[in-house]
Amino acid sequence: MTDEELIKQWKRIDWDAVEENLRKYQCEMTIAAYMYDNVKVRSLQKRIVKDLGIRCLAVKRVAESKAGAGVDHVKWTKPLEMMKAAMALNDKNYRAKPMRIIKFRSKNTNKFRTSHILTYFDRAMSVLHGFTLLPVTEALADENSFAFRPDRSTQDVHACILSALRGIDAPLYVVCADVKAFYATVRHSWLVEHVPMDKNVLSELLNSGIVFSGELFPSDDLGISEGSNLSPYLGNFCLDGLQSYIYQGLHGNDKKIRDRADGRMIRFADDILVTVREQKTGYRVIEILKEFLEARGLKLSPDKTRVALVADGFTFLSRTYVRRNDFIYSYPTDEAVEKFISDIRSTIIDSPVMSQRQLILLLNQKLQGWANYYRGTDALLSFKKIDTAVQTALLEKSISLHPKLPIEKIKHKYWYEEHDGRYSYALPDDKSIKVIHISDTLLLSPKLMSFDSRQHMNPFIKKYFEQHKAHDKEIQNVTGKYKSIWKRQNGICHYCGRHILMDQQKSVVPYDLKRKPSKYNLAYIHQVCERNEYTDIVVDDVDDGFVRKYNVLDCLENIVNEEKDENVTVFNINWKYRQLKDFFEKSTKSSITLTFKEIEKIIESTLPQSSSTKRFWYRNGKKICICHAWESEGYKTKKLNLENKKITLCRVDDDVGSLEIPQELLNKKIPINAIWELENHFTYIIKKYGLDSKLD
Repeated sequence: MTDEELIKQWKRIDWDAVEENLRKYQCEMTIAAYMYDNVKVRSLQKRIVKDLGIRCLAVKRVAESKAGAGVDHVKWTKPLEMMKAAMALNDKNYRAKPMRIIKFRSKNTNKFRTSHILTYFDRAMSVLHGFTLLPVTEALADENSFAFRPDRSTQDVHACILSALRGIDAPLYVVCADVKAFYATVRHSWLVEHVPMDKNVLSELLNSGIVFSGELFPSDDLGISEGSNLSPYLGNFCLDGLQSYIYQGLHGNDKKIRDRADGRMIRFADDILVTVREQKTGYRVIEILKEFLEARGLKLSPDKTRVALVADGFTFLSRTYVRRNDFIYSYPTDEAVEKFISDIRSTIIDSPVMSQRQLILLLNQKLQGWANYYRGTDALLSFKKIDTAVQTALLEKSISLHPKLPIEKIKHKYWYEEHDGRYSYALPDDKSIKVIHISDTLLLSPKLMSFDSRQHMNPFIKKYFEQHKAHDKEIQNVTGKYKSIWKRQNGICHYCGRHILMDQQKSVVPYDLKRKPSKYNLAYIHQVCERNEYTDIVVDDVDDGFVRKYNVLDCLENIVNEEKDENVTVFNINWKYRQLKDFFEKSTKSSITLTFKEIEKIIESTLPQSSSTKRFWYRNGKKICICHAWESEGYKTKKLNLENKKITLCRVDDDVGSLEIPQELLNKKIPINAIWELENHFTYIIKKYGLDSKLD
């Protein structure tokens, strides 16, 4: 074929039809794997790798990744290059090229990191054979393994742990185990012998070695490249079957295990958790784990493997779990909180020069991601601690930028008072661009029933796949309920502020963490932005004990607006009539009559002897009197009866009026954007003026 014909053939490919064809193959392969029909599995795998359309799909995904080139310095950017690569994607006489290893300095930590880079051709071969391996590994996977599997996440791990430890008869102990240097030490010979895929291709990808500074370093029959598309599937397959091995070691060959809670395994990659009834059973489980891993060339990490009493607490995936009074509590670990605070401080204080807007958006991205991860735990105290740390670092940064400016002016420049009396760091000319308070996050209970109902379902089975495919298609194509969300944002990513192209991968996330996800509380983002919501970064410990010329926490507690209203009365928190003021604040009546005894009951104290005089009940210069208790809440004295010892007060309506809503908003359908803006504005007005508590 000529080059022109190859280009036309690439452009004529119906990608939806190709993906549908691949899905059918994978569905058949999954059923065959469930039935242990290895002959049919191998037959379907060969049909997939020989299908030209599916090979083109593998090439397309590699080219769209726009990753760095390998040792051959080849990148596919044009249709002709991609079509030729797809036609050459053949496992006959396949020889993988060594990986290119690069070292670079992290902008965040200033430390060196390494990255393994495959050539585009090897990466496409990895993706293609990943199409054939993933359905098999899904069919054979342990039901409680969660890492690198479709439609499973760390939130599902969290829900599974809570489910396993809740209840009166729940196990009292857990085994926390971690595989030492898992990806670096797994044995190639075991993988080639047991992994159900083309042995030559697998052997080539595993033993390609690495090139650094022009020198080739062989693989030594150990390790999995973390840059390969196959690596997550190989890692999971290497540890799948561990659940049945534990049960067999504890309960023998009896297929009807009476107590599945004794030895139940929960796994995320190489982090393993096993529930047990007794401490001695936990030590037996550790020996069983060592036996299972030894054949694969793996070992347990002695520092991270132990038997823990649930009542004493244990840590798994940066969450602490502990049983108290028959309830399971979970919250972020102290190490995770301190590490995140270090990251935030580094972002604010040590980051390169950026605008105030960029800093706020970056902070909100990190804060929102961290809050989303831990919102299913008892994280309120941790969230408050982080909010304080953020405001502290912002104040330190502001003071360093304006060393000669008084602190009060700095606070007035960067902070403003919200309707609820709290202060927020925001842009001076646009208060909507502000640093969020993650302590406002709505804490959600993990959806245990939601996960329990789907943990036995396979994403490659037709019905399950089609349900999730339809939902994902709505998000990607911006149809159904997601159309109004897209219009409201004008196609701009909620995280990075850049436009989202229609052909880019998209996701939706909660817009306001204080509310439940709904059509009115979802926002579009780039899918790559979701993957980078937050990063745990190791930095040097920050010493907060150095001598300052000011007390940061005191400054935070006293952030106030310099513009003071002379007509506003400031009440001390210990003012003896504050309870009376609170009484009128909660009142919705237009007129109130109180006896002096009723007032004494409200203030929980006796009135002074001067209460028998008229002067006591009215203003006395600038001195704060009892009348301020009702005048500050919109009431005035209508009648004072000193003989009968009672006072009548009525609401002052001089500063209120009625609102006329335009007929255009009542009789016509209005754009969804307008509805969203009006609802948010009405909520703001109601809270600002206390209309929810002062309506007659």
